[in-house]
Amino acid sequence: MFQKGLKMGYQKLLLRVLCVTLVIFLVGCNAPTLTPTLSTPTQILPTATQLPPIQTPLPPSMILQEGNNLPILLLQTKPSSELLGNRIGSLCHSPWCIRDGAHINDEFLSLGLKGILRLTLNETDGPNVDWGGSELTISPSDDIWVSSVSRDITVAYILNFWDKANHPTGWEGISSRFKTEEEIQRYLEYVSFIVNHFKDRIQYYEIWNEPNYSVPVQFIEPADYINLVKRTIPVIKEADPDAKIMIGGISGLEDSESREYLFQILQSEIMPMVDVVSWHPLFGDSPQFDEFREYYYSYPSLIQQIKDMASVHGFTGEFRADELTWRTPVNPSPSQPRMYSEITAAKYYARGIVMHLGMDVDVGIMVDPRLMIIRSTTGNLCNIMDGAMVENIPIEIQSQAENIKNYNFSLPNGDQLIILYSDGIAVDNDLGVSSKLIIPNYASWDVTGIDVLNGFEQGLISSNENGNLLIEGVKIKDYPIIIHLSK
Repeated sequence: MFQKGLKMGYQKLLLRVLCVTLVIFLVGCNAPTLTPTLSTPTQILPTATQLPPIQTPLPPSMILQEGNNLPILLLQTKPSSELLGNRIGSLCHSPWCIRDGAHINDEFLSLGLKGILRLTLNETDGPNVDWGGSELTISPSDDIWVSSVSRDITVAYILNFWDKANHPTGWEGISSRFKTEEEIQRYLEYVSFIVNHFKDRIQYYEIWNEPNYSVPVQFIEPADYINLVKRTIPVIKEADPDAKIMIGGISGLEDSESREYLFQILQSEIMPMVDVVSWHPLFGDSPQFDEFREYYYSYPSLIQQIKDMASVHGFTGEFRADELTWRTPVNPSPSQPRMYSEITAAKYYARGIVMHLGMDVDVGIMVDPRLMIIRSTTGNLCNIMDGAMVENIPIEIQSQAENIKNYNFSLPNGDQLIILYSDGIAVDNDLGVSSKLIIPNYASWDVTGIDVLNGFEQGLISSNENGNLLIEGVKIKDYPIIIHLSK
């Protein structure tokens, strides 16, 4: 709590110093018509003649480059409605997600999410079902709510169905769903109703959430799930030929049975028929816990295996990792007991987002609105990654930092992003490791460093070495630091 307060205090102090120095400078230049504005991640940084350097030293954990006294500007973010697309989404479902416009704006749209928001008017998990609700009617307020959400963000509707009309007190005596033709037909009736109703507002339909979840009312054996997908796709396409089909939604890939379930789907005949393959991979996993360290470090190779297996079996669509979560004492869960400070959790969120986007996988995050450091960090990334596409940028890294990860992107305006972090155990106050970067063919480009955790950017000192861009003294830390290259 002290460190969070200290960090916020430094940001407020920097902002005050920034405003005071700017006013003094403008008065001295007799230029009263100029209006100071905060920087956005894609703006060219002001020169020293436009804005004098801030003399207040940063705390060691916030320094981006040794010996750098260039101006520091606070990041200013935009809501979803003002962004192009960043492939970062989330989840809204009963009973935790409140269905009203204010909640959606505060929790999702103000954050800058512009990927897919998964939602449903039903419950996504068997243990949380309200068996008294109706599944074949939609209230006017819910209808308005879905229309409002779909204006600013792409929606995927989760087609979970509990057959409440025939089971008003819940299911008994079953081990797996969709074993009978009668049950399948009732599901298809529900799917037809939902898609016909929302086809002008919803682009994606997800066939079930976590079919591998062991609760009998939710669990579907792999062969039955594959059969259900085959039966459901024609119903969706009949109602909306342009609809995209999302399948998988497999949770807990650290478990071998969950991975086996997913790979049975990937090797099936439905692969050419679907548009999105999804899974839920990281529920608090990190190298901090011995039992999950191997999974954490092998996970990127697992992503590649998933992509390769799907492609071999005819899949040409999108990949998506959903429900990334690192919990804190503020939002505990018995099913996810691994806990982090808010700062270290924010660092793992930032790593998870960058890693997935860097491997060309869309990402969905679970962010508690009470956790402001996590929200600001992920919101900064939503803005910085707006329109970003994976790019191959050769780079030489000379550093004593361990487990360095590097992902690179291009922006729509031609700018480039180089993202670096040390992939060890995250700590609250990592000072970083001074490093040297050599980037061929970018010698004449301007360089800006962006700190997504603390929410500021700073011009970096660089030079030309034999036609290459040389950046010395840059700190590689245990969370993503972004090097923004612009002409």
